[in-house]
Amino acid sequence: MRSEQEHFEELKAAQANGFEEVCNRICRDLPTGWIMTVDLESGYGGARLWDPNGTQQMDSDAPILDAVNRFVEHAVKCEAAKKPKSKCELCGKMFDGAGTICSRERVESELAHIKKESQR
Repeated sequence: MRSEQEHFEELKAAQANGFEEVCNRICRDLPTGWIMTVDLESGYGGARLWDPNGTQQMDSDAPILDAVNRFVEHAVKCEAAKKPKSKCELCGKMFDGAGTICSRERVESELAHIKKESQR
């Protein structure tokens, strides 16, 4: 999962390519079933976020890029929290629903450290 800052930087870069590119990035990252609207009228701009059940989760009249960045991060975290905990295939540690897995190098390094400690 990209960090909030990385996502924001991508949106800023997409902004240079136009509104359509920003929308494409948001649609790519927003989890399935979540809906985001941007409301624009004379003198006002805002955004709203709804979950897959149709419940409004957030609204904001902050700068649009700031709001949609927060909304995407919120939706991604909510979806990750719904997933069951999983066990790393390499080391057996439990992780949250984000499906994190240890790298083989990290596991080998930890095993070497444990072996070294046990020989003391």
